[in-house]
Amino acid sequence: MKNKKKNAFTLIELLMVIAILSILVSITIPRISSRKEEAKRMKALIQIQLYMQALEKYKLDNNNYPSTEEGLKILTNSSYLQAKTIPLDPWGAKYIYLSPGPDNTPYTIISFARDKENGGNGWDKDITSKDAEELIR
Repeated sequence: MKNKKKNAFTLIELLMVIAILSILVSITIPRISSRKEEAKRMKALIQIQLYMQALEKYKLDNNNYPSTEEGLKILTNSSYLQAKTIPLDPWGAKYIYLSPGPDNTPYTIISFARDKENGGNGWDKDITSKDAEELIR
């Protein structure tokens, strides 16, 4: 009888392919997830910049910024923002508006970022109107 050679993968070959794919996935997934967080942070910065522009228009018309109690919502009741409501930040939480702000600033706008808590490091670091100002410069 003739030996017929089978055209199939051996178990070792399959394990090698699985190992290589696992390595590629373990390298790629963190890069993709960090891009997603980076995009969310950029979206929050852009939204804060839009609110800052609307606040400047508000101040020109009213000679002051809205109070903390009035908040950003007052901007939606007029022509300062096109939106009828203030959207949530990219992590699904409300933006914090304080007037006056810390360090003798007229106001500050804060997103608590991914952890939704004050403070944090890395991807959990809060995003503020001061960060948005620095991005413009």
